[in-house]
Amino acid sequence: MRKVRHRWAENIKGQKCSSGFTIVEVVIAAGILSVVFLATMALINFQRLQSRKAMEQAIMLDFAEHYIEIARNKPFSQIVGGTPINPLYDGQHSAPDIRFPTNSGWQSLWTTDFRNFHPDLEWFEGSSPQYKCIITNQMVGSDTRSKHIELDVRWKPPLGRGADWLSIRLDTLVYQDFN
Repeated sequence: MRKVRHRWAENIKGQKCSSGFTIVEVVIAAGILSVVFLATMALINFQRLQSRKAMEQAIMLDFAEHYIEIARNKPFSQIVGGTPINPLYDGQHSAPDIRFPTNSGWQSLWTTDFRNFHPDLEWFEGSSPQYKCIITNQMVGSDTRSKHIELDVRWKPPLGRGADWLSIRLDTLVYQDFN
């Protein structure tokens, strides 16, 4: 029977070659795998952060639309700082006390009343959610023609990454003739 010589089994001089990897090859392969692993983990973390930002932005947009929509349904003459945005939210009989602010500074949304008004605000624990609502009368002569309601909401970004504050601004006009 004839012996078949395999190139990998013996070298030219008849000495057996090892069929393993050298340490350099192993180190290079481990380095490549480490880079791929770290890049994948960074991508997963980035995706998680972007998903959280998008969710928070959707919640705040929903809150702002809810607040503005309720405020728009209030009688024109009662859209004034310090008054409830709706008779249902006057703080009586365990109802949330949600009012138009009396000043133009930032107000905290992290209160029991606001979390009852809009339960999704629970997601913002530790994010310092705030709002600012400015009501401006637009005059024609000596008559108030319309009221401009400008609502700004802001919150700290998730994991403290990115800008100092994330924010949304909504505004609307309420006309005396149509309310």
